[in-house]
Parts: sequence; C-alpha cells; structure tokens
Amino acid sequence: MIAVHGCWFDAGERAVLAERGGALAYCPGSNMFLGDGVTDLVDLVARGVPVGLGTDGGCSNNRVSVFDEMRTAALLQKVHRTDGQAIRRRDLLRARHPDRRGPSSGCRSAGSPRATAATWSPSISTTHRCGRSRRSKRTWFYSLSPRAISDVVVDGQEVVAARRLCHVALDEIQSRVRVLTHDWRRA
Repeated sequence: MIAVHGCWFDAGERAVLAERGGALAYCPGSNMFLGDGVTDLVDLVARGVPVGLGTDGGCSNNRVSVFDEMRTAALLQKVHRTDGQAIRRRDLLRARHPDRRGPSSGCRSAGSPRATAATWSPSISTTHRCGRSRRSKRTWFYSLSPRAISDVVVDGQEVVAARRLCHVALDEIQSRVRVLTHDWRRA
C-alpha cells in the first residue's frame, strides 16, 4: 500500500504501515496549503517506511516542484518538532517513488517509474558561492530551485534541453491557458 499524505496517522497506524511494508507519498506543500496538518515524517523514516515526495497537483499546491517539496519537508519537520536537527538531508534526498524498495539500480520492473536524469547549473543557485565545504551541501539542499534545471532525460528520451521543452510547444500551452482563463476575474 502507498499511503498519501498521512497527516492524521497516529503512532499505532504508523507502526502498522511499517510492519506491513507500506510506503508514503508525502506532499508537505499541499498539506500546508489545505491546512491538513503535519505528517510525522521523522517517525515514519525512523520506522523504515519508504517515502516519496509529491506535490499533489495545482489545485492544492501552486508550486509543483520537487525541490520546493524537499525543502518544505525538511523545514516543516524541524518546526513541528522544534528541533533544527529533526530530519537529515540525506533522508529526504533518498526519498523516491514509494514503490521502489532499494537504491536506484537502473533496472525497472513492470509498473516501476521511468529512469530519469537531470542536470542543473549551480550558478543558478547559491551553491557556487560556498566552495566544497560540508556547509555547501546544506546550502545546495536549501537553495536549489527548478530554475537551475537545464536538461531532463526520461526513459532515455530528452524532454528538456537547455531549459526548453522538447516535445511540447510552450506558445501553444500559453495560448490554451489564455483561452481557458480569459473570463477569470483579477484578484
């Protein structure tokens, strides 16, 4: 089972999820946007529950960025527990699609997510200012944004090259959005 959100799980339910091999799709931005509560991610990770980060979609999260979710997940756990060391970066960097049980090996089984690769430019984030110190890893984790992504390959096919979509015409998308929203009131 892959649980989604898990905001209201009590300790017993988290234990059952772990004991029975369940996983969690964690969407902290959506949970905050909707005021749903805070998932006890620290406890779930300690119990060995595989966690994947998600955004839940535009209706409950206007920023569909895994980088934002990674940062939000860390900060939300820290403030919820009033502990700046509540969760480690590496626990969130290991977060993957919850149906994957081990490190990514390049092998896929039926139904598993597609292999994905992305490259980014450190000059877009503040990482380049910190050198190679241990602190630079923290800076990278908390400062990286989707703007830094330059190329994306999914299942061996390039889908973003030099920050441009390869298979979708951006002007067509913008035109369709204008048609769909032309009568919306301005706030």
